[in-house]
Amino acid sequence: MLAVTSRLTAKAGKINQNCVLRRNVETQPYGRCSVCSLQLKQCHAWQSNGWSFGRAGPGGARCSRVIVAIDGPAGAGKSTVARRLAARLGVGYLNTGAMYRALTLLALRGGIDLGDEDALAALARGHVITLQATPTGDHVLVDGEDVSEAIRAGDVTSAVSLVASHRTVRFEVVALQQSVLSSGDWVADGRDIGSVVCPSADLKIFLTADPEVRAHRRHAELVAGGDDVVLGDVLQDITRRDALDSSRVESPLAIAPGAVVVDSSGLAVDEVVEQIHVLARGGDAA
Repeated sequence: MLAVTSRLTAKAGKINQNCVLRRNVETQPYGRCSVCSLQLKQCHAWQSNGWSFGRAGPGGARCSRVIVAIDGPAGAGKSTVARRLAARLGVGYLNTGAMYRALTLLALRGGIDLGDEDALAALARGHVITLQATPTGDHVLVDGEDVSEAIRAGDVTSAVSLVASHRTVRFEVVALQQSVLSSGDWVADGRDIGSVVCPSADLKIFLTADPEVRAHRRHAELVAGGDDVVLGDVLQDITRRDALDSSRVESPLAIAPGAVVVDSSGLAVDEVVEQIHVLARGGDAA
């Protein structure tokens, strides 16, 4: 079971957080939000998105739901970029990879055979995985336990592609993802958001980078987390995961129809975010 919650609070009082995660805004200038009744000029989502991103216009029409899907291979920077983009657009952020990582952590802790598809699917149904946004960052909880750091450990990283390759497991998790994305505006990242989870997404991005670049990024992340790992081993694992993710029968990693390919190899995070932000606002990325 999955829950997505937000405990964000504004520095200067309460700001329309329902609109950020599950926005249902009447688009009359300086009108009031139909969810929280705050004036739109007080709404963070409204201020961030303006008229164009929310499909808004004069005359009282209701804002349309907006989904930005960011897919790509391991280590491409999807989560970092998606999180910053969501904050900039004033919409919710859904880290779908964290769901599979949390499930993998549960399986490793329980000594479950990672090839036992039925046992893994039952595990997904038997625990509550919560994605929670707080002022200190995004947190992943399993049955109330904060596992945000644990799911980034090397053993989880090495095993998550195998766990996510099972059809029944993906059926359970994808159904939860689709339920979340069915309401509100979101930036979601993963492997199959634009191709399977939400093929009707307003903007589809395939974020990639050279394997060596991705290995350096993942190595730095693991070392920062206290893992003693060798760069060559990380590159080997990246290559292995690429092959597994791309060749699996169920929802393989692929460029979704209509997706814009963004290569982040020589770009800083903020440059990537800016490119996608321009696209989200209807412009052309450089």
